[in-house]
Amino acid sequence: MDIDILREDSFKWQNISDLWFIDRLTQLTNLLKDYSFGDAELSIVLANNKFVQNLNKEYRGKDQPTNVLSFPADDTNGYIIKGPLGDIVFAHETIMNESDTESKHFEAHLTHLLLHGLLHLLGYDHIEDHEAQEMERIEIEILQKIGIKNPYL
Repeated sequence: MDIDILREDSFKWQNISDLWFIDRLTQLTNLLKDYSFGDAELSIVLANNKFVQNLNKEYRGKDQPTNVLSFPADDTNGYIIKGPLGDIVFAHETIMNESDTESKHFEAHLTHLLLHGLLHLLGYDHIEDHEAQEMERIEIEILQKIGIKNPYL
């Protein structure tokens, strides 16, 4: 997988290396056994709340920051990913606040959100209850395999 990491806010993200994202993505994609990511291209944007709030307002009509946004490059319904998969955009302050409020380790929470964003790019959603249950089941199962406890407890 070709991974492009853009640091919209380098200062806030200085404690998380590009290598950390590459290692985590490798772990997660290896555990998503139904998919082949060999020729996939993924962009990661490390941003702040203001940047994400602007995107959230423009694309979702919500004038507030959120922890992660996913922008699929195309409708991905296949299991062999070739070419652009999409963009995952993270808001540092929101993730940090959630980590503190929910007593979660920042990197564990960020890993969950990375997986969550990746699943969105693969076509998963949580609009309907049954979709949310399936997405959460996959997240819990994969995170458990890399030593991260259920993020929904």
